[in-house]
Amino acid sequence: MKSLTLVLIIIYIAGAVTLDEAIQTALSSRSDIIASRNSLQSSIWEGRAASLWFLPRISAGLTYIHSADVQQLDIPGMGSISMGSEYMSEAGINVDVPIYVPQAVAGSNLSGIATEMAEASLTVSEQNTVEEVTAVFYGALLAEELAVVAEEALSIAEEAYSVSRIKYESGVISRLDLLQSEVAWENRKPGVIETRMAAENARTALAFAMGLEIREVVPEGYLEEPLPLGIPASFEEAETLMRENNPDLDIASDLREMGSSQVRMARAEFMPSLLFRTSYSFQAMRDDWHFTDTDYDRDLSFMISLQIPLFDGYSDISGYKSAQMSKLTSDANAFALENAVSFSLQQAWSSLEAARERVNATDYTLLQAEEVVEIAQVSFETGVISQLEMDQALLALTMARTNRAAALFSLRVAEASVLRVCGALDWYSKDNTLTLHKIQE
Repeated sequence: MKSLTLVLIIIYIAGAVTLDEAIQTALSSRSDIIASRNSLQSSIWEGRAASLWFLPRISAGLTYIHSADVQQLDIPGMGSISMGSEYMSEAGINVDVPIYVPQAVAGSNLSGIATEMAEASLTVSEQNTVEEVTAVFYGALLAEELAVVAEEALSIAEEAYSVSRIKYESGVISRLDLLQSEVAWENRKPGVIETRMAAENARTALAFAMGLEIREVVPEGYLEEPLPLGIPASFEEAETLMRENNPDLDIASDLREMGSSQVRMARAEFMPSLLFRTSYSFQAMRDDWHFTDTDYDRDLSFMISLQIPLFDGYSDISGYKSAQMSKLTSDANAFALENAVSFSLQQAWSSLEAARERVNATDYTLLQAEEVVEIAQVSFETGVISQLEMDQALLALTMARTNRAAALFSLRVAEASVLRVCGALDWYSKDNTLTLHKIQE
């Protein structure tokens, strides 16, 4: 909590956050994560209550009864005799001890599985949040980079126009060349406005993803910075990590266990129960309410109860059949979830490989575009090329820088997707350390 408070203070003062700070804040502030944690705590307490079914139930009671109509027995020639007392008092303690209750045993097992599923669901929510915040964070960095690219392109176009104006005034170029240079400069301005608005919207989206009420948050980092976890070296290694750590597979396993446990719960309705009960009380009866110690008589009783279900209107049979169908449904859902996880890994790994290829391609293209602009600037200043050719070189550089930034963004998102499917995005929720599931490069 102290670290979260410090992060929030930094955000409000500086307005900038790193990826680690953004994720920490999201995991501590987002209402869906808080709801998942509360749900887990509720499930834990329910599980504890169900697992203590074997403990005795002790209750104490104090009762006063006033009978308005006391029955009278009329005896001919002798009058009437009261068959009871107008006031009665009872105080005592009852102890119920379940010796064998199959429904309670099955319920305890069902509650334990529900707790495990709640834990896996919380992990899923946390890792989904980490993946979402990571994508939004790098998306904000992409928007900032595109805004910078547009600003620099506008500045270069303005400088080119200034050179063209000097040349025109010197009579080196025609008015057509001057107008082309001015148009090229003016055409850059709408792009600058659009990228500025996109960057502002991205900062707002980042604040929303972090669960903050402030208008916007500025990301602090670079698209070139990878995630603080190593990526699996091969698809086989990623698949192994997925099978070991993916929380969705834990949920699939819990779904199967839940279905089996529901069947056992329904089957328990056909089994007998054995209970022990003892009661220790004091009872008194009077014709008025002025009870004294001498009016009370002690009563101590013991009872062992064997309850055998014989007929319950077919509700137990219907419940058992329903539980069997629910188990089939749970098995089918688990199988579908496992297939979805496997498909997600294949899709994420393909996206990762494609993103890596795009980054390599755009790196080479950017180097070429930068060299072309350097040559074009010298050629334009010496009058070797026209303004149109210069503008085409600048446009190619802008496109190369834009494509490279987009490729880096796709790479970061693909890395996060692979780590999410591998179940390796939970290190932020474990004391904010980088020790769990870290892959040695």
